[in-house]
Amino acid sequence: MTDDVTEISDGLAILRALEGFGGRPFDWVELGMVVIDRGAHAIFPLAVVEVRDDHDPVAPSHLREMAQSLEQDCIHFYGGDWFHAETVLDLDTGFGRRLVETTMLTRPPRYWWSVGRFAAVIVRSVEERREFETLALHIIPKDWVRDSPITPSTKRDASRLRRTVRERETVAGVADVVWSWPLEASHG
Repeated sequence: MTDDVTEISDGLAILRALEGFGGRPFDWVELGMVVIDRGAHAIFPLAVVEVRDDHDPVAPSHLREMAQSLEQDCIHFYGGDWFHAETVLDLDTGFGRRLVETTMLTRPPRYWWSVGRFAAVIVRSVEERREFETLALHIIPKDWVRDSPITPSTKRDASRLRRTVRERETVAGVADVVWSWPLEASHG
């Protein structure tokens, strides 16, 4: 057993790469990072640490520091810097509820950040075999977490709002947010 954290990807580099794709369609693999492609959303593994037999992570402080550093970068580059306007992740609906229900969270995520048409969520959890504590960046459609997707002013806007609310509760509510380490070859 090693005391080291296995660092996989740089979260800020992933977010910067995502910015470059704007609104055009793309494949998650085009970002050039290790990715678990879930179709409408993706999971980018950032780091893992082995869990001891007593179920405590070997190096939790380093993983926690990595998560806190990325959170500070997100606050600075994607909203909240100096005026504390971070967007709180609702853990009672849609994607937030899915994380809580299906993932063994080390600490529930507090915020999400807007990157283009996507939302970025930092997630620390223990994978399903309970062998590794993981740190990942979940990139999802913004409408899965946005409180008020749009204020309808036309019939088209009202239709989009209904569709978005339905998607948030159904698609985001069944999103596959679980992953294990090591990744299978098909995950990038």
